[in-house]
Amino acid sequence: RKHGAPTTEVGKARKALKVVITLSGQKRIRDFGPQKLLAVRDEMIGRGWRRITINQQIGRIRRCFKWGVLQELVPPEVLTALETVPGLRAGRSEAKESNPVRPVSLDAVDAIRPFVGRQVWAMIQLQLLTGMRPGEATQMRGCDLTMGGKLWEYRPASHKTEHHSR
Repeated sequence: RKHGAPTTEVGKARKALKVVITLSGQKRIRDFGPQKLLAVRDEMIGRGWRRITINQQIGRIRRCFKWGVLQELVPPEVLTALETVPGLRAGRSEAKESNPVRPVSLDAVDAIRPFVGRQVWAMIQLQLLTGMRPGEATQMRGCDLTMGGKLWEYRPASHKTEHHSR
């Protein structure tokens, strides 16, 4: 939860656990081991999920089991056994690889200038200069800026990595 609201992580964990439930049904949690987790991973590969997504989903499943251990619902040895399953490595599995995300060319950015308002163009320039994401640029408020001299300082009220104390 962040600021009292569930994050998107909840939905992602549910999606991962649906695969576990589909393959395991009503079996006892203590019977879920590395081979069952490998079967879940193979199912994700069969569904056409990308390698990086599969590794993230397997990590979420492990974290759910870790929570279960904390709540004394899952025997600790089950989690220990699941941690033996390695992540998929690039080029070493049947899982599809994600296409690399490439930056848009500056020519393409300049080409849209006549079609956007000055505020949108200013946000685009801000993103180019700072590396901000579009959502960060649209949330920026004047009260978050200290404008004194040549350098302005931006301190958002909330940001993506605040839970890391950065």
